[in-house]
Amino acid sequence: MKKNLLSGTTSKTAVLFIMMLFALTSVSGSMAPQLRSEKGSLTEMLSLSKGVFYGDYGLNVQEDLSRNLQETAIQPQTSAFLMNCLNTYKYGQADAPTIQGVQVQIDECSFAGDYVPIYNAESGKTYLFTSTGGTGNYLTIRQGTFDGPILAEGDSPLSATCTASGSLYLHINTDSSCGTEDVCRITTVELECINTLSYGNVIAPESGEIVPISSCNFAGDYATISGAIAGVQY
Repeated sequence: MKKNLLSGTTSKTAVLFIMMLFALTSVSGSMAPQLRSEKGSLTEMLSLSKGVFYGDYGLNVQEDLSRNLQETAIQPQTSAFLMNCLNTYKYGQADAPTIQGVQVQIDECSFAGDYVPIYNAESGKTYLFTSTGGTGNYLTIRQGTFDGPILAEGDSPLSATCTASGSLYLHINTDSSCGTEDVCRITTVELECINTLSYGNVIAPESGEIVPISSCNFAGDYATISGAIAGVQY
């Protein structure tokens, strides 16, 4: 199956929340080329959340029915060269989830080189996207149209905050060079939990430095990390 790739030019800094969820991940995949049906399934599953973030953001700590003490810290990892991937082959679709913390399967056989529309996303809501399988999973989230402005991009899992109610578009590639691969990938989306109790703040660290955020975060708190740099994974 042939797929065309274009290169976009738009990038955008977003204010996002890192979420630490205690959950179960269900993944599967094969490195061999695979066939897929013309209609994917929608199922619900749980997952562990993590991602690449841009600008100032908060760190959420969430655990159901508990107030366990949490020790938190932050460290920069890598600085990615962002390519603004833009795929032109549409496969699958899904509605944006409305229940926080519940992961919804978008499709069970997305290829690297596809894009998938996510309908009915709400302005101000933060969504977590994942893709598993194949040799790599680099995601680009666009808004409004398949070639619209970029909300976020980076390796899976990836969070993006919707700034205008409507459709989001998940572009799937193998890497930041917008590689393609005809191998099935399971793609998911989740409405992230948002904590409302602020506790702890810190300036984003420089390369290689581990900076404690707090020695006593509770499950249900969020902490603020200021001065994060676009393209740096923490």
